[in-house]
Amino acid sequence: MMMYYYGGMGAGYLWPLHGLFCLLFSVGLVLLVVWMIKNLDKKMLFKWAAGLLVVGVLGGLVLGFAGKYGWKNCTENEECKGHMDAMKEFMKKDIEEVAE
Repeated sequence: MMMYYYGGMGAGYLWPLHGLFCLLFSVGLVLLVVWMIKNLDKKMLFKWAAGLLVVGVLGGLVLGFAGKYGWKNCTENEECKGHMDAMKEFMKKDIEEVAE
């Protein structure tokens, strides 16, 4: 099945571990926010929120441009382009099966 093929594209077998860490991070973030709301005064909470928003927006912009560069390289790389074409074909067949 092409959907789970990661050859030449990195260590795909680590994705479930990555998902687990994202889940742990999300739970920790929720707990931190609840703790901050209960224990910090409004001025300090505002400073934290503003700082985290600025860092988040800047980080998103920087990584967005980096992702665009990576996507451009992937569309120009013949091996990667072949994987993308195969994935499109797989998805097309899957959609046709669902439509029937």
